[in-house]
Amino acid sequence: MSFFKKTKTNLSNLKIFYNIRINKLLFFSLNSMIMKSGLTEIILIGFLLSIVGCTSSHNLKKAQQLHSKKDYSQALIYYNKAINSDPKNIDAYIDRAKCKNAMKNFNGAISDYNKAISLEPLKSDLFWLRAGCKNDNGDLNGAVIDLTKAIELAPLLAEPAYLDRGRIYMKLKEYKKAIKDFTKLIEQNSYLAYLAYQVRGISRFYLNDNTGALDDFNIVIGKFPKYGEAFFYRGCVFFNQKLVKSACQDWNYANSFGYIQAMGKLNQYCK
Repeated sequence: MSFFKKTKTNLSNLKIFYNIRINKLLFFSLNSMIMKSGLTEIILIGFLLSIVGCTSSHNLKKAQQLHSKKDYSQALIYYNKAINSDPKNIDAYIDRAKCKNAMKNFNGAISDYNKAISLEPLKSDLFWLRAGCKNDNGDLNGAVIDLTKAIELAPLLAEPAYLDRGRIYMKLKEYKKAIKDFTKLIEQNSYLAYLAYQVRGISRFYLNDNTGALDDFNIVIGKFPKYGEAFFYRGCVFFNQKLVKSACQDWNYANSFGYIQAMGKLNQYCK
């Protein structure tokens, strides 16, 4: 059946009001001559959908501009408009989730990522992004599940997911699992390898693997000779080995490089 139903009465004009949610209505006037010229239902629907798409894109662009200025409340208004205009605009859901995350509305951000994933369930970075929200919201096990899914979907692009999953394992005190993820990055010669050495060293330290931890911290310090955190933890390893003088020396270095936690060790053990 045609989109427009023929009637016995000749209509001089057919008026269609379409609300595109930008605080005004667009008015279309289609007279009977247009109808007779063959404008079909499909053409009209396509025309209306193109307007919806333009409206959603316009609102999304405005939201992104406000978001970049950290005007999150106003950005959220335009993200909502973009989604109301086009409920399948996945970029709007993703960016609104980031906006909500910045506003510490973690549950709202997760909800938006859920919607985005329902639209594109094989997009690995959506699981990675949702994992970050779950981590911020204290759902560490949920974050691990999402990061694992991200790795499964895109193993060749999973370096940040391995690093983040390893860090969450550290929070859960599952240091052996953390070491496995960090070692994976190191073996792949990842651009994140030196950071992986650092966090693997910390994990080894908490497992009392002083030799392994020392090897990792030496590699990091060799590459970044002013990395305060590496000196701090290497000092802790030296202290465990009863090498107090070496420990205090490293803590001094760490403190001089701005790692403020070192001051507590200096005050306690190096007077």
